[in-house]
Parts: sequence; structure tokens; C-alpha cells
Amino acid sequence: MKIAALNGSPRGESANSRQIISLVQSFLPGTDWIIVAPCLKQAGYVDGQLGELFAADVLLIAFPLYVDGIPASFLHVLERYSEGYRLWRNGSGRGLPVQRVFAVANCGFHEGVQNRNALEQIALFCAGSGLDWCGGAGIGTGEMLRTMSSIPPEAGIRKPVTEALRSVAEAIRASPDDRLTGDIFTQHDIPWFLYKLAGERGWLAKAKKNGVTRRDLDARPLDG
Repeated sequence: MKIAALNGSPRGESANSRQIISLVQSFLPGTDWIIVAPCLKQAGYVDGQLGELFAADVLLIAFPLYVDGIPASFLHVLERYSEGYRLWRNGSGRGLPVQRVFAVANCGFHEGVQNRNALEQIALFCAGSGLDWCGGAGIGTGEMLRTMSSIPPEAGIRKPVTEALRSVAEAIRASPDDRLTGDIFTQHDIPWFLYKLAGERGWLAKAKKNGVTRRDLDARPLDG
């Protein structure tokens, strides 16, 4: 089985989306992978060698939630992919099985369900491109993917996310007629109030590093 993975984050290799791809990949030993981050330096790869991606059995899309949807830079890539795939299907790809598509979106919100609209957008992308949408997962507490990468995936705090990505991998490995029974929404096993507290502390630390005071953060220059 050949799997093409698109890392849709502008952060590239340092992104939470790249962590997601790596985890799914670890659950699928013996498969052949092509992994690209088309939003950055590999944009030329997507333009010039799309045929190699089109011919893969499965397309895995991983991306962060930006303003309740797909990042603009990555949306442009998907538009090129859609146009190219339709042309490829009518040319050298004629008669080959339709590519199966899975997607995993992650966000900084606590609740994974915040990614619902973004996954629906991917479903519409597939419908308009002639691709086979097979479902996906929405991961909340997304910033924890990188910060907890040194912790074993089976650890309690990571387990809900690990199991969701394992389900995606199992659906990928299944027969072409199988797919996820429904999109999966989950987050790391951390209470909302603790996640909020950790986020606020991190925000204050970054502000201090950049010479911004708490008074600056609380300012309301347009109030009144």
C-alpha cells in the first residue's frame, strides 16, 4: 500500500500536523509513504510531481484549524490538487481505483469537536474532486501533540488522541470498501480548567519574553 500524506501546516516539519502523520505512520508498518509539506519549500513538488501523489492508494491530510477552517495557504494547495487530480483521472490515471482520503485536523481549543466544520470542508473538497472521502478525526488540545511527543503514546494523558489516530490507521489498512463509521472527535485527557491555566501561563511567558506586560495585555484602547 502506498500512502501520500500532506502536512498542511505553515510550520512544516515542526508542526503538530507532522506529529499526527508520524503517529499514524507508526501504526502502519510495511507501508510506503510520501510525505510533503506543500505550504512551505516543497510547493514546487506539489506543482511538478502531483502524479506521484495521485497514484497513491490513500491520501492522508493533516492540518491545523485556522479561523474555523482550512489555512488559506493550504486551501490553495488543495485547489491545485483537485484540478490536477481530475485531469489525471481522465488521462494517465484512467481506470485506476479512486484515491481514498482521510483527514486529521487539530486545534488549540480544548474540544476536538471544534474541528467539525473543517472536516466537512475536506469532505466537500473530495466530492468536488472525484476523491473517495473516508472520514477523519478532529483533535483538540493540539499544541500538546508536540510538547508531549517524548511521552509514550499509550500514556493516560495521550491515550484518547492515540486511540483516535489508531482508528484512522486501521481504517486506512482496511479494504477499499471500508471507512470510518463517523468522524472522531477527541482531545488529550486533561481537564479544561488545567488546559486553560497552562495556556495562560504559556501566553504570559511569551509576552514577557517579548517585552509585553500584563497591563499591555489587558489594555482596552478602544473601550469607551
